[in-house]
Amino acid sequence: MNTRRANARRTKVEDVNEGVPPQAHQDPQAPNDEGSLTNMEIREALQTLTQLMTTQTQVVTIQGQAITAQANRDVGPWVNPNVSTMTSRLRDFTRMNPPMFFGSKVNEDPLEFVEEVYKIVNAMGVTSIEKVELAGYQFKDVAQIWYAQWKDNRAIRVGPIG
Repeated sequence: MNTRRANARRTKVEDVNEGVPPQAHQDPQAPNDEGSLTNMEIREALQTLTQLMTTQTQVVTIQGQAITAQANRDVGPWVNPNVSTMTSRLRDFTRMNPPMFFGSKVNEDPLEFVEEVYKIVNAMGVTSIEKVELAGYQFKDVAQIWYAQWKDNRAIRVGPIG
């Protein structure tokens, strides 16, 4: 006797019926004995429903507009996403791989450093003060000390360097 096949068939049948919930016996729907409606009565009922739905749609639209207007009033001042902070400008500046200036290396050309950094900061469209601050981040070694001393001895918020 091959019980293995019989068990396999039985499990397939059980799997099919497993996802179906048990159904209770339902009585057939009772006929509607309210009397027959004429075509004119049906048409009037549909027109009334259409008018009610149109009115409801208008009310919902007006309420939606009022909610949107209220939400827009509650929002704070609009901030321009294109306005960058010094952090984002510094990140953009360093991504452009500007040269570093050490001030102690024999083969360094300060004019070449200034020209390369100027190209980058000019393309970024930053102010004159920000140009100097961004260039200052590229000073290393002795040049960094020179820049710190110059910045400390300079009057606060003096006009652009010219």
